[in-house]
Amino acid sequence: MFKIRDVVMPPDPGLADALTQALTRALAGLNRGDWPLRSPGPAAGRLPGTDDRPRPGHFHLVPELFVQVSGWTVFGFDTGTLRLSAGELLLVPPQWRHDERVGDEAGAGVFGNAVVYAEGGRLDSHWARQVSPGKPGIAHLVSASGPAALQVEHWLQEAARVPPGPWQETQRRALIAAALAGVLAVLDQPAAPGAALDEPPWLPRVRVWLQNRLGDPTLSVRSLAQQVGCTPDHLSSVFRQHMGEPLAAHITRLRMQRAVRLLEQGEGAGKAIAWACGYASHSYFCRAFRHHHGCSPGEWAARAAAPASAAPSSALGEV
Repeated sequence: MFKIRDVVMPPDPGLADALTQALTRALAGLNRGDWPLRSPGPAAGRLPGTDDRPRPGHFHLVPELFVQVSGWTVFGFDTGTLRLSAGELLLVPPQWRHDERVGDEAGAGVFGNAVVYAEGGRLDSHWARQVSPGKPGIAHLVSASGPAALQVEHWLQEAARVPPGPWQETQRRALIAAALAGVLAVLDQPAAPGAALDEPPWLPRVRVWLQNRLGDPTLSVRSLAQQVGCTPDHLSSVFRQHMGEPLAAHITRLRMQRAVRLLEQGEGAGKAIAWACGYASHSYFCRAFRHHHGCSPGEWAARAAAPASAAPSSALGEV
């Protein structure tokens, strides 16, 4: 069983319906074959920043699915830009840094898209609107955890791994359709009694902001508090009450998890990994990593590259 963790409070049936209808239309369009599934290009898997300079935007270690229902979104990638129009989907592969600019379009309506992201057994799906000129923001968010979220994560990961080709494209569309159906199954379930009161409505949004800003060196308790509209002390107190650890420690833990995964995948130089984890200073990143893991990033990477008997066990569930 999965547990729905958050809906907008007070609930807005219009926004909830917009999210469900967006995903339903995309699933039907995929099945009919008239909703194109776009791709940013063939150079997936390259760690952002390997040219020794940080870049704007953010990236994830898992795929992210965008469903454009109305208006448009222009994605900026290291390899160029891509314009997503109404009635199109885009699967952004893991480790693709991107930023987004959105807008309305005559004949295509006011900007609105749905975003699906699943990692570590947690599924986040949200409906986005334009909150300021060119900038998207979360209007309605639903989060869930459990086997259903793991299935969606698996389908999106497999879709991102499918190589180009006509039959492979059919496979990829089928995997995306399975993921959309999985999300709709989650949305179709009623929230558990008291689930909306389990945590503040902004807490799931903070988790999304954390994932989107993990590589941003300006990410801090203070900057997140400004986004929420409360004091840093209040944010830290409520976060610790519901998440079981201080917010600052949580940010560090997520960054160390990302560093471990990138090191174990052999992705990029030390400076690029430091930037990808939100550290402007490579030396400070190395000190933080040693404090957290008891060894340097280079030592961890060397052990990870050694034969299985000598390699360290993954710390993703331990750090």
